[in-house]
Order: sequence, then structure tokens, then C-alpha cells
Amino acid sequence: MKRGFYNILCAQFLSSLADNALLIAAIALLTSLQAPEWMTPLLKLFFVVSYVLLAAWVGIFADLMPKGHVMFITNAVKAVGCVLMLFGSHPLHPHLPHLQARDLPGQAAHGRHLRPLRIQESRH
Repeated sequence: MKRGFYNILCAQFLSSLADNALLIAAIALLTSLQAPEWMTPLLKLFFVVSYVLLAAWVGIFADLMPKGHVMFITNAVKAVGCVLMLFGSHPLHPHLPHLQARDLPGQAAHGRHLRPLRIQESRH
């Protein structure tokens, strides 16, 4: 097989590895922001659903362009996501950098229970 094939295969492997690393980093960020527990499965669901729902359109897009160009664009999108998370953007809602349970509609009672607990934990 040609050397270019192995280069593309390696690039695809590293790109898939970066997808998983980005998911793990986003989950870690949710944990560090003390986000409600239900956000982690929701984030995983968004990752999976985006692959399933966008597959048809992304396949057409990928077939219309050279493979290297497509991989550059997709990796650039991932890099932008990483940079946004490095600057404190919330993985699920970039406009709310420090989303708390009490800030969500329908979660007011849950937030009241968690708020004193968080204050007590931060004093220790």
C-alpha cells in the first residue's frame, strides 16, 4: 500500500483519539465546575447524537473535498472547542461559564439544597 494511505490512517486514529480526549476533558471540566450530575450523561449523549445526526451531511461534505482538507477543518473545530474550554467556557452552554443547578429552570429547589453544602465544603 502507498505511504499516503498509512498517513491518512494514522491521522484518522489520532483524530478519533482527540475526540475521546476532548470528551474526557469536557467531563473533567463539568466536574471542576461542580455541575449537576445529570450534565455528564447529557454531554455524552450530545457527542453520540451529533455523530449520528450529522453523519449524512458530513459524509457528503467529506466526499466533495480532499481528505486532508476535511481533516484539517474538523481538527480546527476541535481545537476551537479546546481553546474555549481552556478559557473557562462551559462544555454544554458556552454563554454560562459557571452554570450551577440553581441557575437552571425547574432546578431551584435542587439548588437550594446544594448551595449551603457547597459553602460549607469551601470553608474546610
